Amino acid sequence: MGIIKQGILGGFSKKVGAVVGTSWKGIAVMKSMPQSVVNPRTTAQVEQRSAFAYTSKLASALLTPCVQECWNRWSKRESGYNAFVKKNVGIVKTIGQNVVNFCYYGVFSDGELTLPGLDKSSSVAGDTTTFTVTWDTSLGNGKFDKATDIVKIGAIMCDAPDGVENLDTLKVVYADSATRDTGEATLIVTPPTESTQVGIFAYVVSADGYFRSQNLGLMNA
Repeated sequence: MGIIKQGILGGFSKKVGAVVGTSWKGIAVMKSMPQSVVNPRTTAQVEQRSAFAYTSKLASALLTPCVQECWNRWSKRESGYNAFVKKNVGIVKTIGQNVVNFCYYGVFSDGELTLPGLDKSSSVAGDTTTFTVTWDTSLGNGKFDKATDIVKIGAIMCDAPDGVENLDTLKVVYADSATRDTGEATLIVTPPTESTQVGIFAYVVSADGYFRSQNLGLMNA
């Protein structure tokens, strides 16, 4: 039996008619009862579910610190995790499930700070690959940009035997943080297998954590 609190306009718990009352982050919400229908599996629905599952895996791997730094503070009535997934699931549907492509097209941050174009080079020694990312240290016209902004460089790795990524091997590593005025960061990765895909991404946050960068995912051109 459902219980309506504070009159008909108040929140309620359990089931009332065809809706269920619950609470999320202290907010009273209503959900419709699920329909008892056969689970449809059209091509479009399968693609959507697959893209959602893949994007959710990426969000989990990027949760600390990327999602926490670039999404949690600014998300309204939803978690930063959900905001990241919502922003990127359509992109994944378009580009396919590939971490290198995602590091180029994905939205890692969606804020106010700017950073001039980044450049990336790499060198290989044995099983280790060293990526060097450089950028222009000038502040340009960014209203909130400061020399002390923190530039985060990271890599997403995923083993892809036969070209199909094994999401159980998904891993994210980060370079040591560098300030905007240093102009360079170095990231050393050791792909576990020859078939491991490696994508490089970047974002910027202010030193006090109050601002985040516009998307800077274009790291694999």
